Amino acid sequence: MPTRIGFRVIGSTGAEDLYDPQSLEVASPLARGWRTPRFCPYPQEMTVRLDGRATRIRKIQILCHQHLIPNRVDIAVGAPLSIDDRNIGDIKWKKLGFVSFSTNEKTAFKQRELKSVLLDVVGAYLRVSVHQNHVNHHNLFNQVGIVAINVLGDDASHIMVHDRPEPDLSYNLSPSVPLSPSHS
Repeated sequence: MPTRIGFRVIGSTGAEDLYDPQSLEVASPLARGWRTPRFCPYPQEMTVRLDGRATRIRKIQILCHQHLIPNRVDIAVGAPLSIDDRNIGDIKWKKLGFVSFSTNEKTAFKQRELKSVLLDVVGAYLRVSVHQNHVNHHNLFNQVGIVAINVLGDDASHIMVHDRPEPDLSYNLSPSVPLSPSHS
């Protein structure tokens, strides 16, 4: 049965003060989440290292801020190209697709939107790329806010090639294909 997989943020293109992406590492209703810098260029990216050497990712959940909303979020899974996986440049990435978010006008910007994406892919890293924000009168600085990210899966360290996790190539989505959110 899939369980929550911990992760460590190992890189991001930027963050507003007090809203660094490391706050996403702890699942808590009090967490501030990640907020992009004010008037930043898009896309903005965050890279996380999943706990364990390899994980079979079954579900990713992304909770967005109620008015700092991205148009879309791209998701990619990665595996290190060498045993020494400390260099982000040595990660083999596979784009899985994207999820789109609503403008949130119908809720008067009072509710957060949760996207749950069902997957079956093996990797050791995730890259989340947020795209241009939806424009609204509450978002004065054209920012995007991710309140929480939850990764559910299983240990897959037994699926190894030359002591490194290999992305599951049977999951074949084009980067231009939207991922199908589940209803949870």
